[in-house]
Amino acid sequence: MKLNFKKIIENRKKVLDQRKLKLENSINLLNLSKPIEFTISEIAPTVDARKKGEKVGINQLNFLESITGPVVYIFEVVDISIKKELLDNLTAFRSKENKDEDGNDARRSTAQLRADAEKNNSTVLYVGSIKQYVHSRVRQHLGFGHKHTFAIQLKHWAPKKLKLRFYYIKVDDRELTYDIEAAVAAQLKPLIGKTEK
Repeated sequence: MKLNFKKIIENRKKVLDQRKLKLENSINLLNLSKPIEFTISEIAPTVDARKKGEKVGINQLNFLESITGPVVYIFEVVDISIKKELLDNLTAFRSKENKDEDGNDARRSTAQLRADAEKNNSTVLYVGSIKQYVHSRVRQHLGFGHKHTFAIQLKHWAPKKLKLRFYYIKVDDRELTYDIEAAVAAQLKPLIGKTEK
């Protein structure tokens, strides 16, 4: 097999240059929503994903079912003084020692703590994105998804008193969703989840 690496790299550069131009053109189209506050204690005990207006699991965010296009979203901690408790809870929840009353593994697939989370001064808990149906992804983050779906799984480990602010940014071009998420996360330095450089 022969590969023309010069041609391969030149073609890749063209693709990246086109994406760079699209990103530059999208700058004026991006807007951060107003913050939407909620506490973990406000998350519903159950959710009916088929019932209009109750698809997310928290009243303040049920309107998200009307947003069908690509979105970057942010969860921010309002009172950072509970940061240690928050990080300790997530660490314990992710631990192999986390068992239910029958001795079964009680963990769920959660976004992991960043290595610098304890020293990080950021108030942002998590930055994510989805190309369509943000309400479904937020529902998973609240803890209503399958236990093996990677998400924040908030209702399963976060302190009930934790107050969060939720923000979203509608993205005009689906192809740019991940690039915008990576750029936002790099600036905000969330406490959990991966960030690209």
